[in-house]
Amino acid sequence: MLLFSSLFPTAAQHWQFVPFLAGMVFLGLPHGALDHLAPLFLKHRRLTPRYLLIFVLGYLACVGAYLLFWHFAPLAALAVFLLFSWLHWGQGDAYFQRIFEDRPAARNRGEELVRWLVRGGLPIVLPALAFPAVFARVAAGILGWYGKTGVISLGENWRMAGIVLLSALIAAYLWLSWSGKREGVVRDVWEIALLLVFFSLVPPILAVGVYFCVWHSARHLARLMLLDEANHLPLTLGDLAKPLLRTAWEAIPMTVGALVLLAGLFWWTGRTAITPEALVYLYLSLIAALTFPHFLLVLWMDREEFVQHRPYPIGIGGRGDTPGDGL
Repeated sequence: MLLFSSLFPTAAQHWQFVPFLAGMVFLGLPHGALDHLAPLFLKHRRLTPRYLLIFVLGYLACVGAYLLFWHFAPLAALAVFLLFSWLHWGQGDAYFQRIFEDRPAARNRGEELVRWLVRGGLPIVLPALAFPAVFARVAAGILGWYGKTGVISLGENWRMAGIVLLSALIAAYLWLSWSGKREGVVRDVWEIALLLVFFSLVPPILAVGVYFCVWHSARHLARLMLLDEANHLPLTLGDLAKPLLRTAWEAIPMTVGALVLLAGLFWWTGRTAITPEALVYLYLSLIAALTFPHFLLVLWMDREEFVQHRPYPIGIGGRGDTPGDGL
């Protein structure tokens, strides 16, 4: 992607919305379409109509509340969306490091927060700092769907303060990595350097869209595949076909439901025409509403999986008892 955007900058700008549009069907939106199954994986229960109805109604209530938030306080809704995304994307990376890279658990909540802020800050905060004009355009595009007009600008002082803060957090993160399990430092340095270069040079809409699909969403789906007891662990590359197909099939109903919500949101605005760029901005506002319950659910998952400070999630490896119904 770095090479593509460097060699073909015009093409990169022209196709920058494609990852978000493709993410409506592949990886991006579907990664949250299995939220109703996550508690069942963790609690070793079977899906029942009663459970599904309760879960969907609760989820829709959260989504609806956030859409009303957009309507009545769009600026605040945008700020909360960015904050939730910042923390949630950092949380996802911290989990991946602990399970898939065998990193030690954070020694305290402060260290865990630094991990979240750095790992989530690189894809969320850095693009806004590196490309403030694009950030202003995207923010205005999203807010425009909810009747908020005008220029949204960080301002040079806020931008410089953000650069200083992010730099300090990265320094603290690498220091904590070095003072912990030192063999993980090399990987940390390479990943931080890669993300710094990627989000500093690649057009931000393209960069965030690619990251959302092939980094954050893919890692979350890998987490769910580990928790699903239908998968026989350990998984090898040759074993992946069936779990991937089953995961894709299970994600279809909720993905379609989310797309219906998007269509309904467009109908509710009263517009009769839409461009790909405007569609992405409307989609991002829906993603904000979906992120609200999704973020809360993943927080609960972390708490359940690492109960009593066990080194691995309770779902990994399966359980011998017979699954019950619902929760």
